[in-house]
Amino acid sequence: MLESAGDNVFTRVPADYLTRVVASSLSSRIVYREGLECFEHMPDDAIAQLALQSLRQEGKIKRLVEQVSSSALPDREVIARLLQEGGTRTALRNRIE
Repeated sequence: MLESAGDNVFTRVPADYLTRVVASSLSSRIVYREGLECFEHMPDDAIAQLALQSLRQEGKIKRLVEQVSSSALPDREVIARLLQEGGTRTALRNRIE
């Protein structure tokens, strides 16, 4: 959204709309990664906590992928792809900080 609307999106778009866009984006990423079953018996506050942890882990994985991709490791592309595909999920399930 920032890429297409520019930096002033926060002043042009109502806050409720931005909140819904962020919530929708986060929830869809979690559902695609974990499946709907993940939420079946989870209290609402735990869902919010999962969303925040997931967002933090995605940032960490992105930085790791950049580090690996710019390294001289012979299999850097494979390692980067593995991190991209399963890094966030693995980090969340194993409580990696």
